[in-house]
Amino acid sequence: MSCRRCNAHWEEGDPALTIACTGCHAPAHEPCRRGSGGNEQVCACRDEAAVQLGLLSRCEGLSWDNRHVKPLMLRAAPVPTALMCRSVRTGAPVSRFVP
Repeated sequence: MSCRRCNAHWEEGDPALTIACTGCHAPAHEPCRRGSGGNEQVCACRDEAAVQLGLLSRCEGLSWDNRHVKPLMLRAAPVPTALMCRSVRTGAPVSRFVP
């Protein structure tokens, strides 16, 4: 997995996913439960916790929040506990304009 801003690379996948999320309460090694859709797999608080624990560095790319832009993992089957993975499989946010 690589950051699209600074090209940082993680062989084992996103380091933030190795810890549980305090925002949405997703357990370690599972994507965040983003019920409102979106195009991120990790809540901002999970990324920040990973930085505080030394698992993840701040992004050196030009960004206002110093967060890495990590690609969304696509799965062949839905993850029952991850709301976003049930509704969006392409990585695109749910459209607000579709009736």
